[in-house]
Amino acid sequence: PAVTNTGSSNIFFWKIALDAAIDRRNELEEIAKVEQQETGEYIRPIVLIQAQNKSKYYDTITIDAVKDFLLTDKSVPKHYVAIRDSEHHEIDNIDLLDPNCEIRYILRVKALGEGWDCPFASVLTSVAHKRSTLDVAQILGRILRLPNAEEKTHNELNVSYVFTSSSDTEKTLQSVIEALQGYGYDEYALRRAGGKGKPEKTYFDKTVDDKDVVIPLLALKQDDDSYKPLTYRPDLVRGFSLVGEAYKTEIDVDEMITKIYEVDVHIKEGITRVEATTVKEIPAKAELSLFPDRKADLIADVSGTIQFPNISVKDITKYVARVVNLLLDTEKVTIEQLFYHRYKLALVIKNKIQELLDGYTQTRFETLRNEKKMGTCPSFTPASTAEIFLHEDTEYGKHFYEKAYLMNSEERIVASKIDSLDNVHWWLRNIERSGFYLQGYHKGRFFPDFVVKTKRNNYFIIEYKGEYLLDTADTRYEEEIGEIWQNLAPENYFFRLIAKDKINEVISFIENE
Repeated sequence: PAVTNTGSSNIFFWKIALDAAIDRRNELEEIAKVEQQETGEYIRPIVLIQAQNKSKYYDTITIDAVKDFLLTDKSVPKHYVAIRDSEHHEIDNIDLLDPNCEIRYILRVKALGEGWDCPFASVLTSVAHKRSTLDVAQILGRILRLPNAEEKTHNELNVSYVFTSSSDTEKTLQSVIEALQGYGYDEYALRRAGGKGKPEKTYFDKTVDDKDVVIPLLALKQDDDSYKPLTYRPDLVRGFSLVGEAYKTEIDVDEMITKIYEVDVHIKEGITRVEATTVKEIPAKAELSLFPDRKADLIADVSGTIQFPNISVKDITKYVARVVNLLLDTEKVTIEQLFYHRYKLALVIKNKIQELLDGYTQTRFETLRNEKKMGTCPSFTPASTAEIFLHEDTEYGKHFYEKAYLMNSEERIVASKIDSLDNVHWWLRNIERSGFYLQGYHKGRFFPDFVVKTKRNNYFIIEYKGEYLLDTADTRYEEEIGEIWQNLAPENYFFRLIAKDKINEVISFIENE
């Protein structure tokens, strides 16, 4: 099995994931020493760390940043760290299994190739933000498939560990499970996203003759009575401030506990079963600061890792100071505990600020609706050619492009039923991060799964959810925004959020409109 720990999506909090991975590796090495005494087998746990490429345009978590964190913040000996990228080949011609080898951390940029193998590599950390189900599944799948593993006396050594910087623990974990279940784990997604290089063709032309394709976006009424698409920061965030008595700074200390989940794959009677259970909670630990003014250093360190484009550094620092002082005054927590968990504390405070900001933007969104200042405007038109890096092999008769963007098994059922309808002019498996989207009062855009156009010029926007995702805040939010969009759009535009038990119902609805 593999164990996965999830942290934050923000690039400033990747240190949480790496911090936890380092602690786990150190624990495993102590267990491995006992294993060697009992069985004679030498094991030296290695952490594989996937960093990001350098960018001229935005901040990334590079190999240099990760190495600096290991050597400076965590005091890892320099000879424990090796880099393998296009410029550094520090593990080439080195026997990593040799007891005289001291390498414990291997830093890379690219994902692991299919041919790479090291039985000691039991901990994998990706500090890059993995947004998609496929990204997360690829990481987990690689560590799950370590070959030639023999049963160890201590069960901790029979498990692989994955630490990621993905957002929202439950959501990321469920994405992993969905990928492993929906794609068959060892067949489709991991094969397609593995180390086999770029597909021969990634750009596909549209297959339908329809020059009248325009889908409206949520929009705000302007002073001249025209409408422009709703934008998050200028339209909703403007005016937000952390200053004022209305904002409480109570923080639940329990939120600073790191949870670790075990994800195991069982194949029984030809059926792949994926299970996830909580296996450990890591409580706060005490660590003495070497700085003379520990509270001031803590506030500065935490404030420096929290950035919001619309909030000044000064206001964030004041807010962090209020939180730290409140925690020390009212909670059973010490400055040593807060300092040790400063990256997790920063994440909790950042999430608290985001919660306040979400409340503000939601209120402003509802105010604009109540004042009849919100509507739609025709803004989105699919391009004549689309880049579809991951695509289905199935040839669909009515799909908008030559190939359809990747789907899981249940989404393929929906696609096949839509494709078979006589009244459907065309349909589109929406392309993640580049297709049609809906905006709301939360930051980020929502990309529904399907766009369908009938011969009577009716449009259907369909979002499909697995059963385990139906009762989540994200799903409720997406359904709310979809219904608002439908109510404001012209009467020939419809939105439906469905699960498996509603597939036939929505197919019938499309067929009869």
